[in-house]
Amino acid sequence: MTRRRNADVAASGIVRVTNGAPAKISALMGGAAMSAVADVLWRETRIARRFRAMNTDVELHVLDPAFVPLMARAASVFSRTEARFSRFRADSELCAFNARDHSCYETSPEFRELLRHALQMQRVTRGAFDPAVLPHLEAAGYDRSFEHVAPASSDAPPRAIERRSIGEARIEGAAVVAPPGLRLDFGGIGKGYA
Repeated sequence: MTRRRNADVAASGIVRVTNGAPAKISALMGGAAMSAVADVLWRETRIARRFRAMNTDVELHVLDPAFVPLMARAASVFSRTEARFSRFRADSELCAFNARDHSCYETSPEFRELLRHALQMQRVTRGAFDPAVLPHLEAAGYDRSFEHVAPASSDAPPRAIERRSIGEARIEGAAVVAPPGLRLDFGGIGKGYA
């Protein structure tokens, strides 16, 4: 086989296995000697789809055209996640949860799953991660999508806000039990969840 054919055969199988990570491709192809080939393959053979979701630029990449239909499914996951967990969409499940006036609120399985992740992260980080910061974000002026937030004015004194924690919430069957004043922002963890 020619050198070019060897690279083509090796790279075609490796690209599928690694799903396009140039460092992994070059490591599997024999180290630094093949990194240039891996970089070219990555740049020239990937298929990209770009879109906005959750106020973030999202890029999806595949190498095999057979996976292009999965890109539409992935974009749909972002869209559904944003529709369910955005605090800027009045019809979202998160907005309904945050507006509740009672402590026991029935939620979707997806809401409970994301809440479980958030509770776990809150425990693992000993409270450093806590999405129960919505009142603080709003008090700081982040009460609408970020591109619409006005620059902060230093004239107004900060108002005192009671510190709440997601640790006050618990899941009971199909419901979440939490004090009515506990309001959540799933922006960051929602993107990871999608």
